[in-house]
Amino acid sequence: MLNNSLSCVDSAQSEESQEIAGICSFWLEGVFLTALGILGLFGNILSIIVISRIEIGSFFDNLLITLCSVDIIFITFTIVHYSLARVFFWPWPESSLVWVYLIPKIIYPLNNITFCCSVFLTVLMARERYLAVCRPILHRNMVITASNGRRLVTSILPLTLF
Repeated sequence: MLNNSLSCVDSAQSEESQEIAGICSFWLEGVFLTALGILGLFGNILSIIVISRIEIGSFFDNLLITLCSVDIIFITFTIVHYSLARVFFWPWPESSLVWVYLIPKIIYPLNNITFCCSVFLTVLMARERYLAVCRPILHRNMVITASNGRRLVTSILPLTLF
């Protein structure tokens, strides 16, 4: 009899904790993540507009525009996967074939790939700044010998291949 009363208490606590987890998931993953993601989308689009209007257009500016573009893709996949699909069950219900094939086979891997690309682009930008500040002669020789487009392609090509 004591075991039955303990299991009733455990089940009541587990139902209450599941309800609290559902409420937290709705507000954090659903509302807060979507609002923050939309703010991030606007910020990245605004950054692309501002940086692309600069006339000189250095290699670092091109890296910033590329990073903003990758971040826009990452934020879009994150909002679709974590907020819309998991919390709000939109635009597909959980039982649809689109959910079964699209989320685990396309959106989830692309979300992780764009996250890794964003991190690697940030490391590439840090390397560029390091060379410009700590090794200015080497950086100047790199700028003189190769065009911005060539440097951008040779820097980002390994990123896209791996």
